[in-house]
Amino acid sequence: MIISRDPKVTEAIVTNPKFEKSSSKIMLKPWIGDSLIISEGEKWFKMRKLCTPAFHFQILERFIPIYEEQTKVLIEILKKEMNTMNGVDIFPKLHLLTLDIIAETSMGAKVNAQLDSHHPFIKANERLIGMFDKRLFNGFLAVEWVFRMTSLYKIQEESIKFVNDFVDKVIQERHDKLLKDKSNLVETEESGTKKRPALLDILLQAKIDGNPLSNDDISAEVKTFMFAGHETTANSLSFTLYLLAKNPEVQDKVYHEIKTNIKSDHLTSRDLNSLSYLDNVCKESLRLFPPAFLIVKQSVEDLRVGDLLIPKNTSIATNIYSGHRMEKYFEDPEVFNPDRFDKEFSNEERNSYIFQPFSAGLRNCIGQRFAMLEMKTILVKLIAEFQCELVDENFEVDVIHMGILRPKNGVPLKFIERNS
Repeated sequence: MIISRDPKVTEAIVTNPKFEKSSSKIMLKPWIGDSLIISEGEKWFKMRKLCTPAFHFQILERFIPIYEEQTKVLIEILKKEMNTMNGVDIFPKLHLLTLDIIAETSMGAKVNAQLDSHHPFIKANERLIGMFDKRLFNGFLAVEWVFRMTSLYKIQEESIKFVNDFVDKVIQERHDKLLKDKSNLVETEESGTKKRPALLDILLQAKIDGNPLSNDDISAEVKTFMFAGHETTANSLSFTLYLLAKNPEVQDKVYHEIKTNIKSDHLTSRDLNSLSYLDNVCKESLRLFPPAFLIVKQSVEDLRVGDLLIPKNTSIATNIYSGHRMEKYFEDPEVFNPDRFDKEFSNEERNSYIFQPFSAGLRNCIGQRFAMLEMKTILVKLIAEFQCELVDENFEVDVIHMGILRPKNGVPLKFIERNS
């Protein structure tokens, strides 16, 4: 494997279709099928083109009330638990919050994870994510025939069956609803109020080459959104709240910006776009703790990038975490400084591929606008309601890479209700 943090190498890789997804992604295929994460070539191109309108800002605007409603559930939970001596580990709670959000926005289904963390669908997803982590870092388990001889394989198969049955049931129910309701769930309005779409509705009505998508194709994309859309956002939110608690002067500036710019209890994308400092905070948190630590691709033929010869079938990884902390591109790179996105990033000579929390190039994250809108909505609601503090002022988050970057020792925080 070749590992590089050079942005020029990154640019050459992510803009060249002759670099494909690494073979490790194949381990996800039994669970999420031949979806955007795994597929290549024409199949990927057509599906990507089809799914892109689902993340149009007009669609995302209608997801904001879902973000708000589910965050309100978390706020009520925190109010009940905020006086505990050891504080609240916000990390698992944010996982449940983002799972509730992605279930409702992608499938139009409520799983109520925050109120019932023992829901079998939630447990099945957790087991499958854990299984991928185990196989990713264990040379024996990565070998398919070896893995099939272990007890873990049976657990995986049982979990996949449950997730498939659950998702297939939701797809059938949404399909039946679409047949009964001839009005378009995405475009129409009822009584002056736009209906909330689900990404599933868009997939059910979509066609490729004049043909509707198969149930397997729809199921694969829904499960991909579920997998990629809650784990990464929850981890990023955890790191951001940790940094805000560790840097109270930054948190105060965020709170002041919210109070100055937000005049209504119900947010709009215009409100969120007016919060330029919060936007910088999110970007700086993603710089220090990018969800995707490494992006691994594979060469399909002998290729040359500058002076570097990359033989066919060689894995080449972009080290995003290390690249984001290069002194050459970031002044005092270990320091949390949201203002750098107003100063350093205005430099025209800066290579644009040095900052890529959502990857970059041809296969960048399709849901990055969804994720940023979700992150900012949740942070606005939490910071407006609570002052966040570290339980232990000397606490340092410990990171671990398990497919994506996550806090190994959790994020224990104190939530103090604001007076105003």
